[in-house]
Amino acid sequence: MDWSDFGEIMSTLERAKGCSERGEEKLAQALVNEAIGRLRVKLAMFFCPKCGSTDLASQGTTVTLTVCPKYSCKKCGMEFSRSEAT
Repeated sequence: MDWSDFGEIMSTLERAKGCSERGEEKLAQALVNEAIGRLRVKLAMFFCPKCGSTDLASQGTTVTLTVCPKYSCKKCGMEFSRSEAT
């Protein structure tokens, strides 16, 4: 994770704050979930089960009692869940 990643996450959270202030709660929550997903991917030590790459993208992350993110490998394109990551 580098400063550009931090900047992207903070920008997303600022957009979420603006949406919330305008009463757009669903969009604000979606943006927060996106930021959380990015942060989880950047901080996680998961590897693609197919090629071993750590260059992963998060998709479909939901914040509930159980967080069940889906990942996509940027190198080979394989999609997998956290339970499949090594």
